[in-house]
Amino acid sequence: MKQPLHAGFQRPQQVALLGLHKSPATIALVIALVAVVAVGVLLKRSATGLKLQSVGLSPTASRRLGIPVQAYRFGSLTVAGAFSGVAGGLIVATAPFVLAEGFSSGFGFTGLVVGLLARGSMTAVACVSLLLGFLVSGGINLQLAVGVPASTVSVVESVLIILIAGASIWTTTTVRSRTKEAVLA
Repeated sequence: MKQPLHAGFQRPQQVALLGLHKSPATIALVIALVAVVAVGVLLKRSATGLKLQSVGLSPTASRRLGIPVQAYRFGSLTVAGAFSGVAGGLIVATAPFVLAEGFSSGFGFTGLVVGLLARGSMTAVACVSLLLGFLVSGGINLQLAVGVPASTVSVVESVLIILIAGASIWTTTTVRSRTKEAVLA
């Protein structure tokens, strides 16, 4: 019997589909939702979450309260890296099922945008992620069906970011000016 080229190599298993009618959604969506809920509960309902928020807002005050700032920073970055590894593994094990050069297509930038727009809310993380995912998916479909340039999605995403950031700055400065007017009156 002829030996295979790579003895002992087994083809990895592909991530299972959710089973929705005509949907390519996999259990990666369920894993992401469970992770969002778990992190949200940890951050909002536990002492560890309160300490993490304290370290993020004021490391000096946290240090004075006896919180090991470096340990919490290291732990939070380690957990974030682990979540990124799981996400990358799920990406490789889903639709393309290959690890190709340049496969990320800006996922790191999109993750940063999601984090900045969510502003610490896990509910907002889920909503912004879905919004940007729908935007990218719709852009790919528009590119294939109508011939819209691929850069259009990046432009729309950038305009969206500018509008949300501008609205945030505007509401923050409006609240400050109203507070000053109330103090002076």
